[in-house]
Parts: sequence; structure tokens; C-alpha cells
Amino acid sequence: MSNKFDLFSEGQLKVCILSNTSIFQKLLHHIRPLRRREVHEISLNQDEITSKSPTAFFCKPLSFSSMLHVKPVDVKRGSINCVKISTDTCSYWLQAPNAYERDCLFYSINWKMNVYKFNVKLNNSMKPKELIQELKVLASLTLTCPLCIDDTFQVLLDLVFCLLSQKSEFTKSILHEELVSILIPLVDRYQCSPKICDAFKKNYHQSPHSTIVISLFKPTIQDILRHKDCKRWPWMKTFVFEYIRALNCQSNGIESVCNFIRSVHGPVSQCPHVLLLNNLVAVCLSAINTCFSTKDVLGKKVTSLNQQQNMAANTITLDKEVAENNLDTMQVVSADVKNTYSVIMDEEKWETVVLFVEVLKEVSGFRDWLPGLACALQPGSFPSETMTNKQLTSLLYPLLERFTEDDRESVVKCLSYSWLSVYSPDRSVCEDNGKLFSKMVAALLKPGILAGKMKKFLATLAETYLQVIMMLASRENVVMIKVLREMLNIGILTDEKEKQNVVSALCSTPSGEKTFKELESHPLTKKTGPKSFTLASSSVDSDLQAAFKTGSRDNLEHLDLSSTHVTSESIDIIRRLRNLRQLNLSGTNIDDKGLRILCDYLNLESLNLRETMVTNEGIACLEAMTNLKYLNLNSTEVNYCTVTNLKKNLPNLLEMNIDYTEASVWI
Repeated sequence: MSNKFDLFSEGQLKVCILSNTSIFQKLLHHIRPLRRREVHEISLNQDEITSKSPTAFFCKPLSFSSMLHVKPVDVKRGSINCVKISTDTCSYWLQAPNAYERDCLFYSINWKMNVYKFNVKLNNSMKPKELIQELKVLASLTLTCPLCIDDTFQVLLDLVFCLLSQKSEFTKSILHEELVSILIPLVDRYQCSPKICDAFKKNYHQSPHSTIVISLFKPTIQDILRHKDCKRWPWMKTFVFEYIRALNCQSNGIESVCNFIRSVHGPVSQCPHVLLLNNLVAVCLSAINTCFSTKDVLGKKVTSLNQQQNMAANTITLDKEVAENNLDTMQVVSADVKNTYSVIMDEEKWETVVLFVEVLKEVSGFRDWLPGLACALQPGSFPSETMTNKQLTSLLYPLLERFTEDDRESVVKCLSYSWLSVYSPDRSVCEDNGKLFSKMVAALLKPGILAGKMKKFLATLAETYLQVIMMLASRENVVMIKVLREMLNIGILTDEKEKQNVVSALCSTPSGEKTFKELESHPLTKKTGPKSFTLASSSVDSDLQAAFKTGSRDNLEHLDLSSTHVTSESIDIIRRLRNLRQLNLSGTNIDDKGLRILCDYLNLESLNLRETMVTNEGIACLEAMTNLKYLNLNSTEVNYCTVTNLKKNLPNLLEMNIDYTEASVWI
């Protein structure tokens, strides 16, 4: 606090009249007794009041220890509002333009005096209860009085941290509760800032096992996670990072961290705070990536290897074979640098990595958070080198398993080709013989997950992982046997040699050979039979299954199931009709699940979905049927946006019936 004062004196009386217009306007009234005036710019420091031009009355600082008392005084003559500071030798009078600004000055000086006394008592080893009483006075002044000091909360926070570092008695539960009850109103009132973050970090490093600061800042951290954007403010991300580390240092360890995550989520099934998940994931990824920084971790190893290689190359050795062997060894080690992070990374960094992966695991335990977490947690979220680290991929293994076990499309779709490449059995980090790889493929092959993109997915698998799939199929892997069967059934493999290799891989095991024989002997695979078939009205799924059990239907081009009770249970039969061009499902019980499977396997020219149970989400998957010419969506739930997208993405579409739909109102 720095302000200008006009300083007057008469004998032992010293009067300072404040003249800074920013806080106290200059107000010089008629003061007849005063004979001399000086102007000083003074500051309220930690231990004393000083002037920037130390002359005359302020030739020496006015220390708080020399002050006997400070009180506001109303001088009736001229209505002058003053603050009187009494010392052993004289009195100082500071004048303000009005009563409010006089009170601000009075309480500011009084607050500074109390801070000074608290520091003195703290250094003199006073009893904890007395220190608590002094702290209550300071907190009360801060909350209830008008002050001209900007950093009051920061000063109080520094005092508390100093108190905790010097007084071990405050670990007792009673004193702990009293201290927290004093400071929580201050935390609630003052906005969090980078200075507070730095103070917390300093205290954490000095006393990592302190529980007082953890309780004190819990509401602040919750507010940051729920209502702030940590990506925009890096210091907030650092604050949350340090707080979680401090929680982990408590007696309960990781359980304290998990309890905190549960508390910020709340007891409800759907977390109402939109930013909470994004902030937690951002903090975790930032912490992990910092520990795996290429500059800090990989660079040290590469530098040391280069130095050793140079030494080996420049060393004159009589035995040339020994020198060549040394250089070969260096090359082998340098080629495997990316797999040896744990050797270089110190223990503290690795514990940080484990901690924040555990936080991600706890986040994945909430069903409403899982889709957002799966979307954010991609191999691209980490430095490329970290995906070759066996220890890190082992830590992430349970997370990806949870993604595969979820039945929602929004979660399973995030198991992209990148995760398949990371945990592929031909990679060095794969230590489970392809179990996770198989689980991810099985999850992506679930009906409706890749609506309209099943063929493309299988084609990508055939192009990239065919050898891996055949290897796992030869080991009785049920999922890979199913993948090879679908590749043969849909006609993904065009090369005859590849087909023969796939058939050989299937026939190498009893279950694979059985699958291949069922595929060959299925009636729908024989290229004979009628081109058109109509199921009697009011028929059910069992009637359709009975009709297709006998005879071949591979040549079927037109299938009419209108006005029947057929459901999505019969889609497995319909999807095998490779030559089907026209399908009438009008008045059936087909829903989104069945429609998505049809989009995966068929590319029709005519489709009638009039008065079916399909919704707007299922109809949107029809974009995959690029051969569609005639589409009937009469009396369905299709909206205007979906109709517009279908018209854009179906180049061969000639006619679309949208009567009695929401879209018909706008078109």
C-alpha cells in the first residue's frame, strides 16, 4: 500500500494528511494549530510504515512494534476525519477525506499490526490455542472490515503454511477442525489465483502429509474442476495436479484420491457438470505426458548411447573383433531405447504416471463418463514413443478392457484402428497372446456398432492384420474364426491364394473346420432358387426361418415381408441374401438394431420402411446403401436434417417417400 501524505507538526504532534487521489483525495482544510507541512509517499510494509522520501518526520520508518495504539478520531473543527497512531514519543495523525476512507486506513493499519504480532508470537513458540485466537482476529478483520490491502488472503495463507510447518500440534483433530473452520470462509470468498496455487505447491513440498490444507482447498479444487476450463488456464491444471498428488500422500493413499473423484462426480448417475470430465482427463494426460517427455527421458538415454558409441569408435584396440562387437552392442541397445523408459525414469515420475492412470481407471468406473473418456483417450493423446513402453501399455490395459465390455456404440467406436495397432500380437508390447486385440475386434463386430461400415472394417483387417488373424484362428481363437468366416461370406478376399490360406487356417482346428463346413453347406450359399419371395401376412419370425431352411435362396432378388410380425431377430437370415436388391419391410416390427445390421451387409436398390419401428438414428445409417434408388419412409420418425443428409449421400436416389413425417412439413 503506497499513498502520499501531507505531514504537519506542532511540538510533539505530527499530522499526516493523505493526498493521493486514487484512494484518498487531497483535502487540506483550515487547521490553525498546525505550523509545518511535509508531503510523503508512505507504504505499509510487513514490519513498519516507511516513506519513499525519508526526511524530517519520516526520516526513520515507523515500526509496528513502537505503536501503542491506533484509533480513528473525528476532529470536530473543520470536520476532519483522522487516524491517530500513538507511540512512546509522539502521535501521528493521518487525515482522510471522509469517514469511510478513514476507516479503510484505520483497519488496514490495524490489520498489519495484528499480522506483525502474530509473527512475533509464532517465533516465540506460543501455545497453539493462542495462535488460533490471533488467527481468528485476523480472519474476522479480513472478512468484516474495509481494507486497502489487496493480498490479505495470500498473507493469511502464508501464515497458515508457516504455522503448519513449525507447529506439529496442529495435526490433532480438534485444532485441525478449528483451523479449517477459520479459513474456509476466506477460501469461499476470495477467488483462486496463481499465487495461491504457488503457495499450495510450496506447502505440499514442505509437508506432503498435512491434512489441513487438503480439507481447506477441497471446495476450491471442486469449483475449478466443475466450472473452470483448465485447458485455458495452465496454472489451474497445475493446482489440480498438485492437489491430487497431495491426496495420494495421505495415509489412505490412492483410496483418498478415489474418494475425491467420487465426491466431485456426486451420488447421481448422470454428472451435471459438463467441464468436470474434460478437466480431469486433461490433468491426467498432461501429467503422464510430462513424465514421458522425450526431452527429459529419451534424450538422456540417446545422449549417453551416442557418447558410448563415439568412445567405442575412437578407441584404438588391438583386437578388432572386440571393437566391432562393442559397436554392434551399442546399435542393438540404441534400437531398443524406446522400450526402456522405466530404466531412465526416476521413481517419483513413475509413481506419478501410476497415480494418474489410476485416476483414469476411477473415472472409467462411472457409466456416464465412459463415452467421453473413451473419446479422449486415444493413442494420439500420448507421445508416439510412449506406445512402445510395455509398462505404460500394461497400465492402460484394464481401461481398454472396460471399453470393450461396454455395450454402447459411443464407447466401442472409440476403439479405433490405432488401439488395434498398439495391442496387435505382432507388436512387442503385446504380452497376452492377442486377448485384448480379440476383445476389441469382437466389440467392433457387435451388431449395429459399425452400421454401414462393416465391409470396410473387415477389408481393413484383411489388408493389415490378415496374418495375425490367421495365426490366432489356428490357436482356436473363436473371434478370429468368426472374422475369417465373415471375410469369406461377404467376399472380402479377392486373391485366390489368400482365400486358400484362410481356408487352410480355418481347417487347421476342429472348431474352424466345423465353421467352414457350415458355411459351405448353408442353403443360402447355393446359387439356385427363385428370384422373388413373399411371406404370408401375419407371419412371425419362426415362419420365415422355416421357409428359408429348405432350398436355396441365394438367387433371391426381391423379398416382400410387408404386413408381417417379423422382428430384427430375422435379420441374420436376410443379411445372407447376397443378390437381394429389393426389400419390403412395410408394417413389420423391424427396429434400429436390425436396420443397422442390414446396412452392414446389404446394398439394396429399393427399401420400404413404411410404418416400421425405426427411428431417426437408424434411418441415418442408410447413407451406407449407396445403390438405393427408391426409399419409402412414410409414417416414420425421420426429420428434416436426416432427409437432407440422405439426399446428399445417396447419389443414385430417384424417389423418397416422406409422407406423414416431420420432414414433410419442411419440404
